[in-house]
Amino acid sequence: MMPRRDAMKEENMEESMHNAMGKILKIYGNSGRGPRRKGNAIDIEVKKIIEAFRVLLQKSRRSGLEVKAVFGSGNWKRMPGIVAFDRENGDSPRKGCLRGFGFREDLTGVYLLISHGINDVVAKKGNAAEKELKKHADRMRKRFRWDSLSKRGFHINGEVDLKPSPRRNTEAKRIAAGVVVHKLYERGCMPTNDEIDSDLVAILDITKRGTKQN
Repeated sequence: MMPRRDAMKEENMEESMHNAMGKILKIYGNSGRGPRRKGNAIDIEVKKIIEAFRVLLQKSRRSGLEVKAVFGSGNWKRMPGIVAFDRENGDSPRKGCLRGFGFREDLTGVYLLISHGINDVVAKKGNAAEKELKKHADRMRKRFRWDSLSKRGFHINGEVDLKPSPRRNTEAKRIAAGVVVHKLYERGCMPTNDEIDSDLVAILDITKRGTKQN
């Protein structure tokens, strides 16, 4: 019996998350400069991750979450991220609870994380944004129970190293200040598709339960 076309599509999409992240880290990380914001093949790899993320949300019955790519400032794709958020809860890539992936600027690794969106806080608080984001992250850490994530190798703090260039150090500090929990996948040591899926589902479960309780 031939495999169903939709099942093959899901399998290919899931595989693409692992392969696409590995390709971004290996090819662009080794280039020493990173890909341009427009007109570069990194867009294809990011789209693969987004589609695979959406498939996982559908399979785990969390299709209400939206998934989008976010990028650092400048003409080059610095510190790209792919995040899921609940628009019905008032969240967006600019604010609220984000779940997903954040790449180091030098592309030596990618974090799976829960974080607070930074843009709205920066717009309102300016130079005080980093301090305010730390407050948001601290409140989120107190809101949820993290035992299951700790057992999976997640760190319950904002101690991430995005390896920023000097000109983006402030931006990187603000992103890190909003991080609630994180787990690093390093270049050359990417986990399997099943491990990535399980880690993603774990952070989605935590935030879903926390939202119901509060």
